[in-house]
Amino acid sequence: MDRNTEQLAADRERLVVSLRKRIHAFLQAGNFPLNDPAFTSQLAEMWAIERLNQLEEEQRREAEAKQRAFVQGQFCAYLAEGHSRAAAARLAGTTPETVILWCRRDDDFASAVRAVTAGQRGALRNIRRGRPTKLTESTQAAIIRLLQIGATRSQAAAGAGISRQTLYSWLRGAPDFRAAVAAAEKGATGPRLTEG
Repeated sequence: MDRNTEQLAADRERLVVSLRKRIHAFLQAGNFPLNDPAFTSQLAEMWAIERLNQLEEEQRREAEAKQRAFVQGQFCAYLAEGHSRAAAARLAGTTPETVILWCRRDDDFASAVRAVTAGQRGALRNIRRGRPTKLTESTQAAIIRLLQIGATRSQAAAGAGISRQTLYSWLRGAPDFRAAVAAAEKGATGPRLTEG
């Protein structure tokens, strides 16, 4: 607020306090001078000032609510990007403590944060840890081709660049691949090669 606005607000407040004191004194004395034009005009002015103060307060609260909604949306967006709650709060221009307070007071915001956090956990559950699998379509095709020409499972695994244990692990875990291997072994075009 600039100096003039502050002065105007202070003057308004002083006038309202003065009028309230006068009204209180009149009520206690038992005579309420409604016929006095000066008093009724001051009363109307006080009411207008009170109403103006109420409107200004409503506008201030509305502006704060819009700003809070914007910051909450930014926070959720940063959280969805994978930032921690503290980092998302700082990036959104607030503090982690404020976010905690909002979660306690605003059920909709708390639900949104839980949904974003649950989505992150779900995504993390789907992330496979460890080395990427070698069970690719080209590896499967190589094993199938070798089995079709009569190679043993051990020879097919070695020819595809994997160990025999890995091949058997894949057969246990991939039913479609197991069925394709069984079909390739049944329909082998050449004589079955022996180990050795």
